[in-house]
Amino acid sequence: MATKNGFLEKIIIIGVCIEILFIFVNRSEYFQLSGWYYPLLISAAAGILPAINKVHNIKKISVLALLFLLLIACSAIINIKMMSSGYVLSYTLALVIFFIFTEIDFEKKQLDKIAISSALSGIIITLMILMFRVRYYELTSARLTIQFGSGPKIDPNYLSGYLVSMAAISIGYSLLVKSKGLKVFFLASYIIIAFGTLLTGSRGALITLLVITFLAILDRSRKSAISFLVVIVAVIVAYFFLQRFLSVDTISRLSNISGWISDGSNVRRISLWQNAWNSIRKSPILGYGMTATIDINAYAGNSYEPTHSTYLEMWCQLGIFSIILLILMIMNVLKSRNKTATWIIIAIIIPAIFISAECNFYFWFNIAFASAICDACSRDDVANNNMTYMLN
Repeated sequence: MATKNGFLEKIIIIGVCIEILFIFVNRSEYFQLSGWYYPLLISAAAGILPAINKVHNIKKISVLALLFLLLIACSAIINIKMMSSGYVLSYTLALVIFFIFTEIDFEKKQLDKIAISSALSGIIITLMILMFRVRYYELTSARLTIQFGSGPKIDPNYLSGYLVSMAAISIGYSLLVKSKGLKVFFLASYIIIAFGTLLTGSRGALITLLVITFLAILDRSRKSAISFLVVIVAVIVAYFFLQRFLSVDTISRLSNISGWISDGSNVRRISLWQNAWNSIRKSPILGYGMTATIDINAYAGNSYEPTHSTYLEMWCQLGIFSIILLILMIMNVLKSRNKTATWIIIAIIIPAIFISAECNFYFWFNIAFASAICDACSRDDVANNNMTYMLN
């Protein structure tokens, strides 16, 4: 049975690694799960039974995932008139993968493969941005993004949300791995992916990068003054390099990050949030059902416009209980105080304020991945402590 489970775990990891590596083929402008999901179906099929077999020792975060799946089922029944099959299937697949990765005890070496795939995926997308220079026109500015074949141009805000989460995994894993070669690889990946993130001109992603970089510098300064100085010099050099390399449009967007009143994009986003909040106030407990909030807002008698916020959109769709469950999931990871997991969570929750990522693969998976990292590190600590006790 152990051999069988070991084989199935390999299939799960392979499916997720393929999903991550080739996510650039996504056929959704907003990087939604419905645009690229086939490898995840393989992982879900391979992992659901081994995960269910472990429910006798079920973890708290896995219980939260099951409760979220139950909430999805209830919403689909109660709000059947406002149900979109695409949203239901995307939520379900994402939460099933979430449940598998939080319930099965993956080894650290298996998780390392996912981290390497994430870093490579971010590097590939950055190279695609640099090589093809695909422009995504938004209001008065032209931002860089990617386009696979004849597919849609990916919205830069959603692309940057993916990239910044890959950057967090890279910088976090540079602390976890012991191999010097892998440390260099992950640090180099972070620099490359961070550069790719800035090329998209996303201000939410820039805020996230600044927070993660500050935490990394703070961590290095506690351990080594030399490392602290090296990082500071690298940041200064990168700043002047970016000033020369980034387009005028991108620099203008990033420099207007605090212009909530003067910047048209910021003003519009606030207006969209107010519109969504007006809809939420009419049905705060149960929501309206799993469909696009542009339809929910119209149904609630408000402006026929999108939401541009994961948390408001989720609240609109599934009600207040979805937000409570999400907060509990995040708190369950953060309470471990694992640096890598914390940085990954930060890279998820900040960009999600500005985009509707509830049906995006990386939003749910990276929370589960952070939880899996915490569990693996905790098991390693217990094993090391037991070994020390035996030697003594």
